[in-house]
Amino acid sequence: MAKKDETPLSIVVAFDDLVRNSNVLTAGSEDEFLKFVVNSEVSRQRWEHAELECQRLSIELTKCSQDIYGLEKKLQHARQMFDTEQHIRKKAEAERDRMATQLQVLRQLVMDTDLGLDEVTMEKIRSLEKC
Repeated sequence: MAKKDETPLSIVVAFDDLVRNSNVLTAGSEDEFLKFVVNSEVSRQRWEHAELECQRLSIELTKCSQDIYGLEKKLQHARQMFDTEQHIRKKAEAERDRMATQLQVLRQLVMDTDLGLDEVTMEKIRSLEKC
């Protein structure tokens, strides 16, 4: 609305603004809308591709997690078997050493005392030293 103290020039300026604004309203914006639709479709396709990739990676992650769990179980079992074998081996070595000591003592006892053993038996006892 024009005020009384405004000049006619301001009415011309207002008219020019009105014409410019009406051109925007009457000009077709179909091109812009078409660009928007095309861009929207491209964005939707990217989104769909991203969703599929996310699902694929999720499945792969689950599979890898299961593989890791299985391998950890196998490793745990192998360590347990190793520990058991090591314990049994140490026990067997201790038993072997104890028996070797007993055999050495027994052999020394037989060799030191003259029990009237024949020569064949004495030779067998001497051969135990080589073992």
